[in-house]
Amino acid sequence: MAFSVYAVYNTPITFVSIDMNPSLQASVNRFDKVIQMTPYNKDAKLLLGHISPEHTNVYQMICWLSIPQKNSVIFLKKNDHVQIDIVSKDGALTAKVAKLMQKYTGKGIDVSIETADNFQLSLAKALGLSLGRTKAYLEYTEIFDVDLTDARESLHNSTIKEIRLSIQNHNQAEATATKAEQNADGTDSNLIQLNHGSTSQSMH
Repeated sequence: MAFSVYAVYNTPITFVSIDMNPSLQASVNRFDKVIQMTPYNKDAKLLLGHISPEHTNVYQMICWLSIPQKNSVIFLKKNDHVQIDIVSKDGALTAKVAKLMQKYTGKGIDVSIETADNFQLSLAKALGLSLGRTKAYLEYTEIFDVDLTDARESLHNSTIKEIRLSIQNHNQAEATATKAEQNADGTDSNLIQLNHGSTSQSMH
């Protein structure tokens, strides 16, 4: 019986990835307790060398890491964007985290909360990257039609916010170009109709 309880407690059912300056991922059990923290960069290793989030409530862990305070503000000073990605069987935890983060709106930090799937989770693990960065790379490869390996090499010094901004700028530029083409086609059509009308009147 004791072994069964231990196994249940130590079985992760939810994964929460947090990217800011530290990039790390929490494995969470069915009791919303953090059972493992995985660092993905030097800052995350440094942070986890000073704190031990294991066995704490996942919501407390997210607040502690995401919101500036005397222990974590040093890690946020170079990046005001916090990316939280969640893999869960239902949307309950995601909804709770989103509600929790609402109280910090306007505090000088942009918090983005998204869901991820098991494929993205497996790929992130294979690449040795956080979920948030893996998703950003995948989106980048799709938009710019480049290989994942090339994207990883060229973007490894970029923040997720910077990657998303480059994608946004690209999409806006394409939308502007498409609109300009449509306007040009419309102008050409109007000229053709006008010329056709002028020719008809001349024949009469």
